[in-house]
Amino acid sequence: MSRPIQVELLTKPGCHLCDEMKAALGRAAHGLPVDVREVDISKDPSLEKRYGVDIPVLFIEAKKAFKHRATEKELRKRLEVADRAQHRGGVRESVPGAASSSTTRGGSSRTPTS
Repeated sequence: MSRPIQVELLTKPGCHLCDEMKAALGRAAHGLPVDVREVDISKDPSLEKRYGVDIPVLFIEAKKAFKHRATEKELRKRLEVADRAQHRGGVRESVPGAASSSTTRGGSSRTPTS
């Protein structure tokens, strides 16, 4: 079995756009093998300086996929593309940088948090 699609969401407390992106991502990932890592940029000074209020930022397989807003449909399409690439033997790498607090969710096996 292939490994889950790696997704990283840059966020911080009190960010309503981050909450919206997280909710849409949870719905879009339903039924797909997805591991989501949430990174709180307020806990990493270099990320806070780089992104500031320019969040949320979503990376799929270490590539910036969305910034600020994305619809459930747009997210689903990108996740399906990543899933197909994995099945074709696409190369996967981890997102460099941020060592922050994180949570992991996996597709439909868990209920997404809002």
